[in-house]
Amino acid sequence: MSLTLELYKKNKIVFDKERNLVFQSIINHNHDEKYIICRLEISYDVDCPDLPETSDVNNDNDNDDDIDDDNDDDSEPKSLYTQFLNNRYERMSPRYVLVSTALPYHSHIMSWYESHLESLAKYFNQSSGGTLKLRYKAKCLGGGIMTINHSQKTLKTYGTSYGYGAPDINTVREILNRTNQCNYLLDVTITDEIRG
Repeated sequence: MSLTLELYKKNKIVFDKERNLVFQSIINHNHDEKYIICRLEISYDVDCPDLPETSDVNNDNDNDDDIDDDNDDDSEPKSLYTQFLNNRYERMSPRYVLVSTALPYHSHIMSWYESHLESLAKYFNQSSGGTLKLRYKAKCLGGGIMTINHSQKTLKTYGTSYGYGAPDINTVREILNRTNQCNYLLDVTITDEIRG
């Protein structure tokens, strides 16, 4: 399975019912790297059913505990397309996304994310026989630095992006609080530090 589909499966989408907002974090590293915050707009041309709400956390089709595990039945690429059609949270717009991967600049992370979205849209559009016409449009709202310490189960943010500026701290905090399935201790700050 391609990296794009692996990332799609592993990075949960969380829905805030009270405010009708969707959050996601895509963290693809293990230590100290930069991150960006994006607002993702999603559009498509197919009528999709709105099924009853079953969970706040999605991308998990095994109906057990909403944790990606060995019981998941979403390993087949075709079922990912079906899941997109049947799951309104996958289709809700806008989505606020934290993206962090091992690249040297915030602009590189943005380019990587846009490429990931382009590949995902291409996959879904091909799987639909061309009827879906899925389009993703991401806007970067700022960035900073993220440090993950797995042995201490901590995740810390700080710094700011030279090119995109500082993200809204409340947005960073909310994304991480809502998508923190490993219950890491979070220390969310925005500082003036800029790392080349």
